[in-house]
Amino acid sequence: MWIFMSRTAFFFAQVEPDWQAAEFQLFSRHLLGSIVFSVVGLLVFLGALWLIAKFSPFCVVKEIEEDQNTALAIIIGSVLIGIAIIIGAAIQG
Repeated sequence: MWIFMSRTAFFFAQVEPDWQAAEFQLFSRHLLGSIVFSVVGLLVFLGALWLIAKFSPFCVVKEIEEDQNTALAIIIGSVLIGIAIIIGAAIQG
């Protein structure tokens, strides 16, 4: 019985550092993937905002800030929320 327990303890002593290293590698991969997907999602989101401002026939900033065009702000906000939902669903898979 003593030999079995000592072999078991020896087995767990050898396996535990490899298990911790594998767990750290898995954590670092997930962390790196989250960072990459976040950056790509933000770039796509900012690109969509830039496209809205670029192709609109008026100055979006002037319309929203100076003229207090609430309807335009609601429409642009809705479009950006929709794009954020699509990006989030694409990242989640």
